[in-house]
Amino acid sequence: VRAEYHGGDLTGVHIKIFMANAKEIMSRIRDYLTKSLHDDSDETPDSIKDVCNNVENLLVLWEGVLSNLHIEFPEEKDFIETQQFVDAAVELSFKMGMSKTVKGHGAQRHIVKQMRAVYGGLFEFDEQWAERIHQIGKNYDMKYRYQNEYRKAMTRAMETRRLSKPQTLAATASLATFKRGKRKAVIAKQRSDKRVKSERRSAALNNKM
Repeated sequence: VRAEYHGGDLTGVHIKIFMANAKEIMSRIRDYLTKSLHDDSDETPDSIKDVCNNVENLLVLWEGVLSNLHIEFPEEKDFIETQQFVDAAVELSFKMGMSKTVKGHGAQRHIVKQMRAVYGGLFEFDEQWAERIHQIGKNYDMKYRYQNEYRKAMTRAMETRRLSKPQTLAATASLATFKRGKRKAVIAKQRSDKRVKSERRSAALNNKM
């Protein structure tokens, strides 16, 4: 599903694997790029090393942020560490020539506040869920346009969570193979109609004879 609305292949589980193994993967990429250097290239072994090391560090920092988000009932030290991870990741992004994205701004300014504000933390946070919300947000906005922002957000969250629960999905899937039998009243009515029709046919036959 992620690939469909992201438009790419490096999504979902692949990103998690990439982040969790950033050091090993970027080391192999650095070695490959260094060995593939052409004489007319503007890059040098040192510049390739710097870029690869920065990407590695960036992945590790964001992996730390996402990991901390899944801590149940985080403590003060977790809040502080998460903010440090975010600040360092955003600063490194600037040094690498990247512009600040909306997500980067949201993470730096709001995510730790939300960890503090939500009871138990954001341990149920799922990036896939958040991305999917972006895709269906317009439909939700139109559907709940007469509600205040708080009520709208709560309704959207509850509906999305309810529809994505494994139990709900399993129950919905079972409906495709479930066939409801006819009710007793319907069966009795059908039998009565059949009897009446049979009697009429017999009577009509007798009259003809």
